[in-house]
Amino acid sequence: MFIGQSQSIKVTTGKKMNVVTEMKTNMTMSAMGQDVDVDLTNTLTNEYEVTAVTDKGYSLRTKVTRMQMSNKAMGMEKGFDSNNETDRNDPMWAEVVKLLNKPSDIVIDDHMASVTSGEIMNSMSQFGLKDNAPELMKFILYKSDLDQMKMGYRWTDSMHTKDYNITNEFVVTGLSATEIELSVKTSVMINTSMQQNGMEATVAFHGDTNSKRYYDRISGTLIREDSNTKMEGSTEVMGQKIPMKMTGSATLTVK
Repeated sequence: MFIGQSQSIKVTTGKKMNVVTEMKTNMTMSAMGQDVDVDLTNTLTNEYEVTAVTDKGYSLRTKVTRMQMSNKAMGMEKGFDSNNETDRNDPMWAEVVKLLNKPSDIVIDDHMASVTSGEIMNSMSQFGLKDNAPELMKFILYKSDLDQMKMGYRWTDSMHTKDYNITNEFVVTGLSATEIELSVKTSVMINTSMQQNGMEATVAFHGDTNSKRYYDRISGTLIREDSNTKMEGSTEVMGQKIPMKMTGSATLTVK
């Protein structure tokens, strides 16, 4: 789809986007013969700014400006809102608070995305994703891509690291003079290790996310994304394997 084409975007340096992502997730964990349901509701607000545009791509600077979280499990509920001073000063949320308003820089060059600085880079580096971040390219379509959009047009991309295998299948399912609708199927396989409360945990998951993305056909900027996810797998800590299933939905809105 992309080889040999002149690549640029239609938006210019200084373009700003306010991105609000609302997520609802249900997880079922099986431990010691009992199923435990956990309901999570998160709302994340990010600011993005285009800081450079080249003939092969562009750069973004982003920061998280607000986090809202609610966790319900076993009859108990915990919540957090970064706009609430009491929540910000609670030591339990210290790791979350330090992510607020800390800029990270993203470079998209020749249809490859990498995170070059900031807390996002530090987090993604743990999983080998710092230089393999296709999700960060969805906010702005290349002009060359816009020129090829027609009903039924299909393409794929994929990303492979030692911890992740991710494949995206795209198809144009709606087209008007002002808007593009893309249907996206994302298949994920995860097999990685991480630290949880000072202990090493092995995480293995697989599943799919089905999304609808809506773009402004004139500028190529994302307007909204609606997605549904189903995943299953397990987490193993100190020799104890905990099977897990997860379903979730998310709506991302760009203002």
